[in-house]
Amino acid sequence: MSRRSRSVALVAATAALVASLAVPAAAQEDPSAGEWPIETQPHQVSGLPRGTQWVRTNPMLITALSPSMGEPPQTVVSDFFGSFGANATMLWQDGPAEVAGWQPGGAPNPFITWLANDGTSVVWDPDPTVLDFVSTGEVLGGLGPDHPGRIAYQVGDEPGSITALDQIQAGIETVRTSDPEALVYTNLSFYVTDPPAVLGHWQSTVDDDVLMMSDYFFNGLHYTAMEAMRSRALAKGVPYWQYLNAYEGNESGGEPIHTESDLRWQAMAGLVYGFTGFSWFFYQAADGAKHPTATQYGGSILFDEVGTWSAAKTPLWAVVAEVNRELANLGPSLTQLRSTDVRFIKANHPSAVQPSLTTPWAPGAGGFPYLTAIRAADGEPPMDIPVGFFVDATGQRYAMVQNGRHTHSRGADAQALPGADSAGRIRLEFDFTGAPFTIDRSRIEYLDPADGKVRVLVLTELPPAVGAEPNPDLRFAEPLLDPGEPLLFKYTDTIPFRPGPDIDGVGVVDPVQGVWHLRTESGVRSFYFGNPGDTPFMGDWDCDGIDTPGLYRRSD
Repeated sequence: MSRRSRSVALVAATAALVASLAVPAAAQEDPSAGEWPIETQPHQVSGLPRGTQWVRTNPMLITALSPSMGEPPQTVVSDFFGSFGANATMLWQDGPAEVAGWQPGGAPNPFITWLANDGTSVVWDPDPTVLDFVSTGEVLGGLGPDHPGRIAYQVGDEPGSITALDQIQAGIETVRTSDPEALVYTNLSFYVTDPPAVLGHWQSTVDDDVLMMSDYFFNGLHYTAMEAMRSRALAKGVPYWQYLNAYEGNESGGEPIHTESDLRWQAMAGLVYGFTGFSWFFYQAADGAKHPTATQYGGSILFDEVGTWSAAKTPLWAVVAEVNRELANLGPSLTQLRSTDVRFIKANHPSAVQPSLTTPWAPGAGGFPYLTAIRAADGEPPMDIPVGFFVDATGQRYAMVQNGRHTHSRGADAQALPGADSAGRIRLEFDFTGAPFTIDRSRIEYLDPADGKVRVLVLTELPPAVGAEPNPDLRFAEPLLDPGEPLLFKYTDTIPFRPGPDIDGVGVVDPVQGVWHLRTESGVRSFYFGNPGDTPFMGDWDCDGIDTPGLYRRSD
């Protein structure tokens, strides 16, 4: 099915699918307690499912697919892993034969390659009059087990039926036998005839390590697809990655799209929903005569010509490279977090739409306390605000808000909302009444996507109501975010921003007042802890590898 016809089918079927796509309530419970569910499979690693273990111990996956291009020049490889910001290459089902070209001089550059449903590779039909592929019959395309740089194999693509999933499961078993240490997954699509049956069968039957998702819409349907996949992956206990739209044409009848805000929005919205790996579909591809599936809409948005590595880069190449750098800067924290909830605040506009499957935000969502209001600041044009919630291994809570504006967002009337491509301020309000004294009421910490540094956002005391006394527990901030930009933040307390520096640097304690002053990457933290005369010290009290304050009191 063409992607355009998929678009029409999906729009018509979405309403009927919503209830059937929902994961049972038991699977939607806040997964913050304990670790990821442990698979009863023989390929567990260090007590965690293999996919989760890989995500926790490697940089966030940032790659792009290059179908059937052959071996690239070394300058292309250097550019791809250098200024483009990718940390792995991804190749199509004929990719095993191209791996050597992406590893010049034997460098173990990381790669993922697709395989056919049965775990074998393909080649062009030797008959020059037949523009099609035939199987090589070689498992892994002839690559040996634990080939240098190998990350994963994608077995099959967008299975549309239970029968296809069963074929892929057999292929996964074949791949595991040939390369037991490889990650293995298939790519799931929201554009199938019976999504509940296909996704349910994948969840219960297919023994893969990661959920990979393909969805290329720039409107609210993308939120629906992400939540459908997110809920299934969390219920199964595997991490989830996604393909990003970087091909000419789109899901809207051929209208040129792909602006900077569109590209940033789709990647960063994935972060809000907890995705921890991304592949641009695609980087460069063989010309349409050789690979019509990959180039049916004109090729990659990143080059001005298809089918040749000598093509000039388009301006969007630099845009995607910048998005990749932002993903890489946010990745060290987000790969250590687990999504607990995703909510949505629709724009204050008559045509604004609440995405199916993602529920409206309310205070307390995601187990994130003290946050009492999220909205566009006064005077702002309409703004959709996706909101994600996360927890780390220490139980620390994080939240992420996103300026959901982007050029090709659409309301119920299929028109862009006013100000769709503009920066804007999001108002965050907090009530710290009853919060522990270790939480700093004057600021929150956020991770800057520009450079990956932890920075401070000052919280201003809310003006008291007429006749009321000032209350220093009531605070607000209005961060300015570019279209599509996210803000990942946590409360400032004794625990550093994960996986930020442990609190084991310079510190001073005033024993008379019981005030601690600890220097961290985000500045000096000051807080009260203990009573005058207590003896302060640091220690790893719960064996999580992080030192936190403690004290000794002689009277006790």
